[in-house]
Amino acid sequence: MIDLMKDKMLQNDSFIFVENIQTKELVGSFVVFDQDQPQDSISIPSDRLRSIINSLVETTKRAKENHPEFFTNEMRKMRVRLIIVFREHRGKGILNRMYEAFENIAESRGFNAIHMTCGAPETFHLCKKFGYQTLGEFRYQDMEPEFLEYYKPSDEIKSKFRGEDMRIQYNIKILSKKSDEQVAGLIEQAFERQ
Repeated sequence: MIDLMKDKMLQNDSFIFVENIQTKELVGSFVVFDQDQPQDSISIPSDRLRSIINSLVETTKRAKENHPEFFTNEMRKMRVRLIIVFREHRGKGILNRMYEAFENIAESRGFNAIHMTCGAPETFHLCKKFGYQTLGEFRYQDMEPEFLEYYKPSDEIKSKFRGEDMRIQYNIKILSKKSDEQVAGLIEQAFERQ
């Protein structure tokens, strides 16, 4: 049983914490924000982190170049990032519930679309399952040598790709409009099933 999510506003970002209702244990988290609002500037303390951020920026840049129609000012875009299900809670359907919640949260806040960058096969699968369209990809083999020098994926990560090229995807989902009551009910139902 997952609680509706704890929502902590920090400037333009909302950190959403997912907790087990029965045990009150934190099982995961994610961040949502309005993609069109300026984000707090964060100093990047290391070359390693800077090269990882640059690969995400490059993926977004490619998506914008290939599909500018999804980046217009007329479309309100919610961005989802830092999706985490803690290791001991994986395999219990929590990530599925989070994807259901992304849409409900976006609609309740008046967004027309959800944008997210994904870097793991399980998130690629869920994007397809929940109707997201891939706008761009950035393959690890195309990354700067500095990135590859700093980012050495574990054997666990490599095994998830099952021989496919490791990559980052930029995905989007266009939302249909629902009433506030429908959205609130859907959020509640998604987490009652857990």
